[in-house]
Amino acid sequence: FTSWKKVYKQVKVRDELNPFITTKPQEIYDGAYIEAINPLNLVFDPEVIPEIKEEWDKGGKIIKTFQSLNSIKNNRFYSLKPDQIEELQGISKGDNKDEEEVKSDKDKISEIYNKGKIEVLEYWGDFNFNGKVLENYLITIVARKFLIRFTKNPFVINPIISVATLRDPDSKRGIPCLYSIYDLAKAREEDINEKKDVQALNKNPARFAPDNFFKEEKVEIEPGKIIKYKAGIDDPSAIIPIPVQLISPEQEIAYLDDAISEVSGIYPNMQGNEESGDKTATEIKVKVQGQTTRLAKDLDTIKQNGIVRMVENVADMIMNEKQGSSEQIFMMDKGKKTPATIGDDVRGGAYEYKYSDSNSIATKKAQFKEALELFKLAGTSPMIAGMINYKEILETGLEILGFDNTDKFFTQSLNTPPQMPSQGGIPIGG
Repeated sequence: FTSWKKVYKQVKVRDELNPFITTKPQEIYDGAYIEAINPLNLVFDPEVIPEIKEEWDKGGKIIKTFQSLNSIKNNRFYSLKPDQIEELQGISKGDNKDEEEVKSDKDKISEIYNKGKIEVLEYWGDFNFNGKVLENYLITIVARKFLIRFTKNPFVINPIISVATLRDPDSKRGIPCLYSIYDLAKAREEDINEKKDVQALNKNPARFAPDNFFKEEKVEIEPGKIIKYKAGIDDPSAIIPIPVQLISPEQEIAYLDDAISEVSGIYPNMQGNEESGDKTATEIKVKVQGQTTRLAKDLDTIKQNGIVRMVENVADMIMNEKQGSSEQIFMMDKGKKTPATIGDDVRGGAYEYKYSDSNSIATKKAQFKEALELFKLAGTSPMIAGMINYKEILETGLEILGFDNTDKFFTQSLNTPPQMPSQGGIPIGG
């Protein structure tokens, strides 16, 4: 969820005349802010695909939060009448007695009061009212009873971002990546528990005994224990242990372990553990490539549908909130700090945000390595060496390695001609 937030911290106020320690709030941040939403507190139209931005921005989305009565009353954007406040006070007092009760998941979803706070529902998106579509509205309801806000979206942009590597085809909600191995892991757990139960029965099996054989219903066993039984029953062999055959589910457990790794793409060697059994180098290499491919796919999905959307939202929110104002900053230009003015023309520019997927980064590194060998070979020719911009080559290499603002590594050019090394390679100087 993207919003505009002010963050404060308490600082100590020095006052020699006051013996008590006093503090005051000090603003440390005033700007765009991104916070996570519990998936259980977000619902949206299942006909809308979150990855399609235009549909997602227009579609209806509801966020559920719990706020204290004081924060609701003091919110200047909320409109509450005195009788509504009185009724909300009654709701909070009346539900205190149910706070300690154990509630089912269904009851928790339906509850409007939780730990001293009242439910607040916020609807974001287009809203159909009496056959008329109200575009980009914010509607707020408290305790599922009182409408306390009905206005155009104050942020203008859609502040809600939904990211998932896998989605349910019907509800469009995200599916955990490990959901596919849930049944396999459950079966593995049952096999291990069954083995432990059988071992316990084998160590201390149940026994047949005549009715009223022992004086006590339950007899505790220990070394040297003297067991008393009914007089007249002089045949201890009447106590017959029930044999329990041990089971060995190791093969089934190993099969389930392999199946879990195959389905999830998570293998023991990802955490540095040794592979069970003999594995060839080719088999291990194929597994590593599969792991890398799956991980890259998930990371690319997060970057494309999450990080890029966040950057866009933050940029648009800063543009809207700081409209009409300008600020002076310093930016790095060819290794030097130069002043620049950031105003509406800069904030409102038509920017295209891109990301590099994991495969393209690896490809760029390999290609640059090959290009570097060509430049080294070309550097041996006096005619070509003077035509090559070696500083640009170094900057490109640093950027591929992940360094920002590569100009900081270089000082002002001395305009000295390149000196050819005696045995070939990149010229020195220049």
